[in-house]
Amino acid sequence: MTGICIHSVLEEELRLGTYHRNIFDRYIETFNNIKVIAWDPSSESESESILLDIGDLEKKYGYGESLCLVYCKYNHNVIASSNVKHIINFCVQNDIVYITTEDMLYKALQKGLMTFDECEEFIRTLIKQDSYLSIRSMDEYVPREIML
Repeated sequence: MTGICIHSVLEEELRLGTYHRNIFDRYIETFNNIKVIAWDPSSESESESILLDIGDLEKKYGYGESLCLVYCKYNHNVIASSNVKHIINFCVQNDIVYITTEDMLYKALQKGLMTFDECEEFIRTLIKQDSYLSIRSMDEYVPREIML
């Protein structure tokens, strides 16, 4: 089973709000494949570059998001994010594979983990919360060639 790493800072951010905390807890209960890590960038051999990258990103984004992007850059990992417009330039510039909310919904639909109607409801909920999505319906999704 493929595991998912989440930085302890990001886990704390997710647990601040009830909505995200409930989704996160339900995911953990269902898949049980999340490993919480406490990455210390200052202990890395490239710590100066890492800390500069975090500082630059943190001027635009939250600490958790910045930390995850930089972690993926220096550890050659994949990032999953619903903030594609925030991460896409950094990911493209640094050859980081990214997975979008839309990609995950498509995979959940393919694997029978969610129905089409559940995906549509999820999309409507995100749109009501002013989340940015590249689609308004699963009918608009164009599959990307990524490994999920």
